[in-house]
Amino acid sequence: MVKINNINKIIQKSLAIISDDYTEMWLVITIIQEENPELSFVELIEATKRIVQELVEKNNVLILNEDTQEPMNLNINEILQLIEDRFKILGRIPNIGDGVWFTV
Repeated sequence: MVKINNINKIIQKSLAIISDDYTEMWLVITIIQEENPELSFVELIEATKRIVQELVEKNNVLILNEDTQEPMNLNINEILQLIEDRFKILGRIPNIGDGVWFTV
């Protein structure tokens, strides 16, 4: 399991942004990287999945359908797979416009 520095700070900063408006995954990733600049690509995928899992399970964050902007009815395993797939399909760290949107 990858070590993530300042998990609570990452969760709180991410939640503050997500609570304000629809938020794309790259913003959460940026917050993770600010606190954990040493993470490799593979470690960043795992860290992102852990943070998203906590946001979803403990903070009622929802994943939005990118076309309709309606909440998707996915279980946590499907959400985590979506996150991992997005990294792997892109072959790089997601950036602005690369999708996976969150809301509360």
